[in-house]
Amino acid sequence: TEQIAALIALFDNTAGTNLKINQIKLYVDGIATQATARMIAAYEPGVWVDELGFNTGMYYFEPTRLQRYVRELSAAGFTMHIHAIGDQGVRDALDAIAALPANSNNRRHRITHCEYVDPQDVSRFQSLGVIADFQVSGNDALPEFYEGQTVGEARERRMRPTKDLWDAGAVVTLSSDWDVNSPNPMLGIANAISRTDPAQNIDQALTLNQALRAYTINAAYALGDEVNSGSIIAGKNADLVLLNTNIVAAGVTANQIAATTVAQTVLGGNVVHTDNSLQVDTTPPTGTGNGNNNGANNGGNTGTTTGNTGGGGGGGGVTGTTTGSTTGGVAPTVVSPPSDGATLTTPALLSLVAACLAVVAVL
Repeated sequence: TEQIAALIALFDNTAGTNLKINQIKLYVDGIATQATARMIAAYEPGVWVDELGFNTGMYYFEPTRLQRYVRELSAAGFTMHIHAIGDQGVRDALDAIAALPANSNNRRHRITHCEYVDPQDVSRFQSLGVIADFQVSGNDALPEFYEGQTVGEARERRMRPTKDLWDAGAVVTLSSDWDVNSPNPMLGIANAISRTDPAQNIDQALTLNQALRAYTINAAYALGDEVNSGSIIAGKNADLVLLNTNIVAAGVTANQIAATTVAQTVLGGNVVHTDNSLQVDTTPPTGTGNGNNNGANNGGNTGTTTGNTGGGGGGGGVTGTTTGSTTGGVAPTVVSPPSDGATLTTPALLSLVAACLAVVAVL
C-alpha cells in the first residue's frame, strides 16, 4: 500500500514537456538464459535451477500482486510497461490488463520483451489493445544463434514472435533494452528483417517498412505522442535524423543497414548533431510548397514541392509529387512510407523520423 501510494505521488503528465512520469515498469519474471523467466511448461531436463526445487521459472510479481498494482496504478493515470519474458509471464500480464474495468482499459499498456508467447495468447494483444515491445538488436535474436538449451527447440523457434504478433494485428514496437543490447536502431532494423531460417522453420522477419514503423510511429503511439512525433508530417515536431545511406533503396542489404550512421540530428527544428566526417548539405531549400494536413495519421497529407537548391526540392506537402533541379546536390527522391501514409522525401540524404529512435531505447 505504501509503495503504491508513493508511486502515485510521482505521477506527472504535464503537457509540453520532454519528461513525463506517466508509465510504470513492473517485472513479472526473470530471464530465460538463467531459467528464471516464468514458463507454462518446464524448462529442459537438467537445467541447473532444478537444484533449487523449481523448473518453470520464478515470479517477481506473482499474479495477485501484479493485478493489484496494474489496477490501482492504472486508475491513477499510469500506463503499464510490464517486463514479461516467459510465456506464463506474458499470459499473466495479459490477464492483469484484461481484468481492468472497461472504462480504464483505454491506455496504451505495453508488455516488453515477449520472448516467449504461447500461440493461444497471440491474438489477445490485439483484442486487448496491448502493445508488444521487442528487442532484436542483439545477435541472440537471429536464428543462427538459437540454442534451445533451456527452453527446448520447439519454443526456441517461436522466440520473439514479431511477425506473428504483427500479422495478428497487434501494435509492435522495437526498442533496445540498453545496456543489455546496443541502443543503435540500425542494428535493430537490420536484425528485424533478417529473422528467418527456412531450414529451422523459423520466419519472424518483419518487412523493412514494418521495422521502420515499429521504431517510429508505433513507438510514438506507445508513448502517447503520435500527434506530435513519429513521422515527418506538417505540424509535427521537427525531430528527425539524416542518415548516410538511403536504407530503403532497392538492393540495400541488412548488413548495409547495420553499418548506416547518423549524419545529422535535428531536434525541435534545431540541428543538435552533425557528423563532420560526412558531407551534409545544410543549404535552406528554396521554392514553393503546398499541402494539406487532413488526418494526421492516415495519409491525409498531399502536396507538391518544387525547388532549385543544392540539396533538392523545398518543403511543401509530405506526400504527392516532388520536383526540382539541383546545383551541386542530389536530386530529391520519394521513398515508400514506413508508417502513417507520410511519404519521406530526401534532400541529399534519407530523412527518417528521429522520434523514439533514441527515446524508445526502453530499459
